[in-house]
Amino acid sequence: MVWEKAREDWADEFEGHALSMLDLYCKTLSDLGYDPVPYPDIDERVGSSVSAGGKFDALNHAHWMCREARGFIRQNRREKAYRWIGTIQGILWLGGVFSIAELRKHNELPPEEWGDRRKKPRQSSEGLLRPSD
Repeated sequence: MVWEKAREDWADEFEGHALSMLDLYCKTLSDLGYDPVPYPDIDERVGSSVSAGGKFDALNHAHWMCREARGFIRQNRREKAYRWIGTIQGILWLGGVFSIAELRKHNELPPEEWGDRRKKPRQSSEGLLRPSD
């Protein structure tokens, strides 16, 4: 009984936190000019790395995944939603949208402590990161 109550409490906390992360990721990707478009051929490899030509498609796909993950949460498929959030975070890190430290904050801290990095676009060594980078 105690375990079931703890699991219910975790589920409620997870749902709110996960939705906050997904909201941030959708808003950030939208602000950067990415659209929620799934990758057209999931059997095709993007390339040797995200930076080798598939960054735009990968970040569009991550934006699409955010919307899909929200559906998993509504369907109480929390484990799948959490795996997808991890994948989304990996794409966001490889795409230069967030640092590992920032993503860790998203996982560990309440949303009000994340800071709003959308006010300061991430810089690469060549300048601002945009969909064309």
